[in-house]
Amino acid sequence: MATTLRFLVCFFSILCGTQLTFAGAPVSSVSPEQALSDAEQLASLRPDWSVFQAAGNSMEPFFGSNSLLIVQAVDTASLRPGMIAVYRDAEGDLVGHQVVSIGAEILAKGANNAVIDPTVVRADNLVGIVVGMLHAADTQTTALQVVHGKRY
Repeated sequence: MATTLRFLVCFFSILCGTQLTFAGAPVSSVSPEQALSDAEQLASLRPDWSVFQAAGNSMEPFFGSNSLLIVQAVDTASLRPGMIAVYRDAEGDLVGHQVVSIGAEILAKGANNAVIDPTVVRADNLVGIVVGMLHAADTQTTALQVVHGKRY
């Protein structure tokens, strides 16, 4: 129940555009195994939700390497500034950064980055948006696809 509550707080914080206040990476006492089990159970509720492992620190305080991300498949028309988009960059890596501008191009940026990402978000590289985060006590060691919080 406590894990579900943490998920709902993060989920509604993202939807409402509220910033969570953490110092550095979010902290949790939940084991990585329990966080993964909870994330997979939540993702099973919708066919357009998937679980990914987070890595890096460019999106702290939202998420860090001890976080699991619930990502909803969407198209670019659904994106809004403030949402965390997951997309493939020019190097083929999955990146999870905040949408900062929608115009002729969709631009994203890591919360701790000084510059806009060099790769723009497009229909052909967009995976989805982060709709939930679960944090564990330690860095995850799963076979999940990794979403990087890259520093530029």
